[in-house]
Amino acid sequence: VLFRSRRNEPLSTLKAEIEHYGSTQEEIMSSKSTEKVGCIQLDNTIIKAQIIDILLQWQTAELNFIQEQALKELNTLYNLFQTSEVNLRTPQDLNQLSKSRDYLKKLVKQKPTIEGQLTPLEEKFKFLDDYSIHFKEEDMQKRLNLRKAWDDFNKMLEERTKLINERYNHMQNETKNTLDEVSKDSEEQKRNFINNAPFTTNNTDNEKAFNMLNEFKEQVRSLRNRENNMKFAFEMFNMNPPPNPDLDYVEKEIENLEKVWGLKDDWDKKFALEISKIKFQDFDMDELDDRVEEYFQRINGFSKEMKKWEVVNFLRTELEKFRNTLPLINALKSEAMRQRHWRSEERRVGK
Repeated sequence: VLFRSRRNEPLSTLKAEIEHYGSTQEEIMSSKSTEKVGCIQLDNTIIKAQIIDILLQWQTAELNFIQEQALKELNTLYNLFQTSEVNLRTPQDLNQLSKSRDYLKKLVKQKPTIEGQLTPLEEKFKFLDDYSIHFKEEDMQKRLNLRKAWDDFNKMLEERTKLINERYNHMQNETKNTLDEVSKDSEEQKRNFINNAPFTTNNTDNEKAFNMLNEFKEQVRSLRNRENNMKFAFEMFNMNPPPNPDLDYVEKEIENLEKVWGLKDDWDKKFALEISKIKFQDFDMDELDDRVEEYFQRINGFSKEMKKWEVVNFLRTELEKFRNTLPLINALKSEAMRQRHWRSEERRVGK
């Protein structure tokens, strides 16, 4: 316990203490064991033996402590050599590349410190040899091959540095190529959107329009995911990715088309489920005109480009047709209408 609390003391201090224990033993052993004082005969044999035994125990304890520390440092170095080779294996992806480069930088920075441990460690073993301390065959081989293991470690670092740099350049080029592919795919996505998005009501109902927009959203989401997956690579390779105006355009137009078709769908449902079922007796021309005006206000809030879309013009036309019908409906609900009037209108419209 005493020696374990002094782990950081230099070898010179421990060595001086061990040598002091030895010299003290010799001094005690050379001293007289008996001495006569007056008529009393003093015998120090037992006391000398006990003191020498204590000194020997202390000396052995310190030697064992040095041996334990030396083996621990030796195994730590060998473990570092072995784990470094494993951690610096050929990177297969960006995550492994990042970890390998960080670990390599750490090792290169630690090299002087690691090398500085070799000579003091060798001195410990040499000191232990002077006291004939026994080592296992495995430990003996490790200490004898320590310098070779250090040289092999340095060669491994050189080889892995070259390999990791090659993988870095390769993956950097791959990232640039992927970025180019995403840019080209984004351009194609924009062209496809402009040509096929539901800007018109021709052969397109509300449900079909929403399905088409969802498909476009999924395609854009896929491209955005590819961009996001490259963020880690951009940071690693110190790249500043350019903006993607093509995807920005498609995303914005999808949002605008959803607003337009949402407004149209809202009107269609309101007319089918509510307005068309109003009875003549419950007809309120001013209230319905206010409702239509709300839709016109929302259309007026659209951008200039949105107002050019056929679907917007179609909705505006439908609203105008309905609004123009309101005075006629209001006239038909008049209490002045008689049965003969209805029969006359039936003959005129054929229904």
